[in-house]
Amino acid sequence: VMPSMEYAKADKAITEGRYAEAYDIFNGLDFRDSKERLNEASYYMAVEKMNSGNYSEAYADFNLIADYSDSAVLAKQCEFGMAQQMLDACEYKFAASAFKAMGDYSGAKEKYNETLFAYGDSLAEAGDYLKAIEVTAEADLTGYEDKMIMYRIGAAETYFTDGDYAEAIEMLEPYADMELDGAPVSEFMNKYMYYRVIEKMDKGMADTEDARVLIENPYMDSQFKVMQLYSDLGAKAVRNKDYYKAVLMYRNIGNYNNGYRLLNDAMYQLADAYMKKGEYEKARRVLKEVSPIDRTNSTTLRFL
Repeated sequence: VMPSMEYAKADKAITEGRYAEAYDIFNGLDFRDSKERLNEASYYMAVEKMNSGNYSEAYADFNLIADYSDSAVLAKQCEFGMAQQMLDACEYKFAASAFKAMGDYSGAKEKYNETLFAYGDSLAEAGDYLKAIEVTAEADLTGYEDKMIMYRIGAAETYFTDGDYAEAIEMLEPYADMELDGAPVSEFMNKYMYYRVIEKMDKGMADTEDARVLIENPYMDSQFKVMQLYSDLGAKAVRNKDYYKAVLMYRNIGNYNNGYRLLNDAMYQLADAYMKKGEYEKARRVLKEVSPIDRTNSTTLRFL
């Protein structure tokens, strides 16, 4: 068979879309531009594979003829298509790696972000909120703020359930001024801070800073707990003979737990301590604060 006839046959096969047949003919020819036409046949075969969704084979074929026509461009499209197929198959790790490797290719960064949060959502649905936070750590949060807040609330609630209130608070602190579906994140923060203070109160470790936390972050019966805490701190100060501090604490509880009586008793003891040190003017000022409340008390009158 003459080469010219084979060439014509291959050319007709390309025209009619029989690219594999054309490829086989051109591959056996060394006539005119048969090597260039071989690349042409390869190109169209790769295009067919790409259009049918066979991106992996098309990608390999385009790379073999990278210098032909727009093969390099189409290879990138195939690379993007392969990454999308991995995303559609929920192969999030591989899809994320593929999109990330494409750098500034059109749409790759957006798809990388989408993949990270699709992966995060799957982990969150399984209750692994910490892992969801980890895999989305380098994502662009623009448009995904609610998802990140959801992950963090999920992780914080897990810590809360385990009684790890400090970790729960730390988890939400960066988002304390934000909302999720109209619910302020601060409501969760208030709950965690409340229970952390209650835990410290139960252990006798709470202090005035904890009282401030309850005042500034109201939750449930926090107002009552504030008075209970000040009362406990006042009693502790009395036991330590720190009557000045006891007075300061009892001034915050009103008549909770017979607060006025406790305050008066602490003030008498403070005045007595001043008198024993010869600081009569300080004792007098303290007792003058008591006297309008209890002028019938013989101890007050004697000290005055």
